[in-house]
Amino acid sequence: MTTLRVGGSIVDYRKPSTRADLISTFHEVSSGRSPWFLLGGGSNIVVSDADFDATVIHVATTGIDSHTDGDRVLVTAQAGESWDALVEWTVSNGLSGLEALSGIPGTVGASPVQNIGAYGTDLA
Repeated sequence: MTTLRVGGSIVDYRKPSTRADLISTFHEVSSGRSPWFLLGGGSNIVVSDADFDATVIHVATTGIDSHTDGDRVLVTAQAGESWDALVEWTVSNGLSGLEALSGIPGTVGASPVQNIGAYGTDLA
């Protein structure tokens, strides 16, 4: 589940691929008493080789959309979308501002939590 490809078994692994499934899975898992963990791309995490006795929700939602309103463009990306794919998409669509953040591993959903940044540009 990580980019290092190490770690023990996971007791309960879920990989919702749509926004609706992600929300439903999160509500189901978080309403219980058992521990749970949200996993993005697995690029900023090191895990033990011991079994993980919790539910892991691996966020696999993808998709990028945009809406133009006058001279403003609102870009929406799903939490499981690759961060670099979003940067590539914005550049290929003539949008600027994220290009300095190219090559940073991880997902869109984890990017504000990780406070990604490079070359004087940061996200959060």
